[in-house]
Amino acid sequence: MEKNDEKLFDVYHGKNNNWQSCISYLRIFATICVIYLHTCSTLSENQELFDLSKMQKIFFNASYQMMYWAVPVFFMITGMLFLRKEMHVKSSEWLFKYSRRILLALVVFGIPYAALKLVMADGLSISLLDKAILAFLSDTGFGHLWYLYALIGIYLIMPVLKKFVDNASEGEIQLVLCALFVLDFCFPLFSRLSNLKIAFNSQFLYPVFYVLLGHWLFKNKEKVNRKLIGIIAIICVALIWILNSMSWNPKVWTSYDSPVIGVLAAVVFLMFVSKEWSEKFWLWRVDRLCFGAYLIHPLFIQFVYRFLKITPIRFKIYPVMTLLFCLIFVCLSFLASWIMRKIKILKKYVL
Repeated sequence: MEKNDEKLFDVYHGKNNNWQSCISYLRIFATICVIYLHTCSTLSENQELFDLSKMQKIFFNASYQMMYWAVPVFFMITGMLFLRKEMHVKSSEWLFKYSRRILLALVVFGIPYAALKLVMADGLSISLLDKAILAFLSDTGFGHLWYLYALIGIYLIMPVLKKFVDNASEGEIQLVLCALFVLDFCFPLFSRLSNLKIAFNSQFLYPVFYVLLGHWLFKNKEKVNRKLIGIIAIICVALIWILNSMSWNPKVWTSYDSPVIGVLAAVVFLMFVSKEWSEKFWLWRVDRLCFGAYLIHPLFIQFVYRFLKITPIRFKIYPVMTLLFCLIFVCLSFLASWIMRKIKILKKYVL
C-alpha cells in the first residue's frame, strides 16, 4: 500500500467517516454495467455498420436499455455524497476543484475522441483540430461523455441544492421530488407517446432529480423492504424486454428521463445502500479506477468492433459471447485506468 493511499484510506475510514463501502460496490457495479451497455448499444445503434437479425436487434436493444439506470445512479451517488448535512464544500471548490477536474477530463479525452471520430468518418484533414474542438464544445464526439457535461452543471448549482436540503423539511423535499418526477419524467413520456406537447415543465433537467433522489433515498434507506425493491427491479427489466419484443416504442419508454428508468435506478441504488457491506481496501483501490475505466472503455469497443471487425454477432451463441466481450472490455478498461493513474499529472488533476 502506498503511503498516500494508506493516508487516504485512514481518512475515509476514520473519524470523518466520509466513505461507505456501499458507494464503492455500487460505483464499480454501475461502471461495469455502463461498459456492458456500450458493448451492446454500439452494435444496435449503428446498424449501417453491423447487420443484425430481428432477434439480435431485440437482444442488443433490450440488453443496453435495461442498463440505462447506471448513469443516473452516478448522479444519485453525487447527491448521496455531497448533500449530506455534515458535508461542507467551499463555493470556490465547486469551480476550481470539482468542475475543473471534469473539464480537464473532457479536454484530455473529449478532443482526441472527437478527432478520432472525425478521422474514422472523413479521414485526415487540415481542419481536423478545429473540427475536433468544435465537436468537443458541442458534445458531438464520443456519446458517453454527455454525463461529464451534465456533471459540471450539477457541480455549479450544488451550493443551491445543498442550501435547499439543509433547510427544507422532509415534506418540502418530497414535494420537490414528486414535482420533478411528474414534470421531468411523466409529462415528457406522455408527450412522446401521444405526440401532444405539454407546456408544463420544471425548468430543471432530470439530472437534478436524480441528485436530490440519491440524497433522500440514502437518508431513508432504513425503511426499505429489500424483497419489494427486488421485485420492482425484476418487473422493470421484464417490461423493457417485453417492450422490445413487441416493438412498443421501447426507446421512448427507456430514455434517461423515463419513469421506468427512474424507478429502476432508484431500486438498484436502494439494493446497495440498504445493505451492510464489509470494508476492504482492495475495494477502495478498484473504486479509484472507475472514472478512468468510464472514460477509456469506448476506445476498446470501437477498436475491436470497427478496426478488428470482431463482434459478438459473428457467433451463433451471441448472448454468451456478448458477456465474454464485455468481460474483456471491463478488464482492459480497468487495466488502462490503473496504468493512467501511474501518470502523476493525470492522477492528480483528472482521474
